[in-house]
Amino acid sequence: MSQSLPQEVDKKAVGSRIREIRAERTQAAFATLMDATQSYISDLERGKCFPSIAFLSRLKEVSGRSFDWVLTGKDGSAALPAPPATPEHEEAGYIQIQSLINLLEDAPPSEKPRFAKTLITHLIGFL
Repeated sequence: MSQSLPQEVDKKAVGSRIREIRAERTQAAFATLMDATQSYISDLERGKCFPSIAFLSRLKEVSGRSFDWVLTGKDGSAALPAPPATPEHEEAGYIQIQSLINLLEDAPPSEKPRFAKTLITHLIGFL
């Protein structure tokens, strides 16, 4: 079953929000801070690709901005589901996300975009 990103997720808009977080830093300085390459930052900001999960995680650490805000421009705090009732539910969510990450890592290049979109969709709902 193929899942896609919600319609409100737009690569160019995501790139603009990443550019906003970068602020006055050069792309090279921001790339160093983010453990990325300058060309990757450039591609993100121009809407050529979606950020990786690792990049989104690092961006959250560096900026404090939520995944929801980076991907949709919305805070999402009011729309987030209540935390899982038990540690088992939370663990099941992490296991599902880890499974998707493993699928993404092992997927043939032609399938990676589909798995990445599915993973991002799950993360938006989970985080």
